[in-house]
Amino acid sequence: MAWSETGLDRAMNHTPAMQFNMFKSRIKSWDDLFQEAADFARTIGPGRVVSVSHSCDAGVSVVAVWYWEKGSKQLDVMAD
Repeated sequence: MAWSETGLDRAMNHTPAMQFNMFKSRIKSWDDLFQEAADFARTIGPGRVVSVSHSCDAGVSVVAVWYWEKGSKQLDVMAD
């Protein structure tokens, strides 16, 4: 991805806000959780997604989508 596609300015004149959305379950399959996370990531657009992470502890599966908040001034250009 080219720097210009991120929506961030190189001087970092504005601080973007990092957000996350968690998908967790004890009974859903990993496929279902990852599909939910992928669907969410698709709705916010690839320019705002930072990463997708996953973990499992005590039988609870978690997938997290980390992304730049839409209201961040650098990312307003990505909203269209």
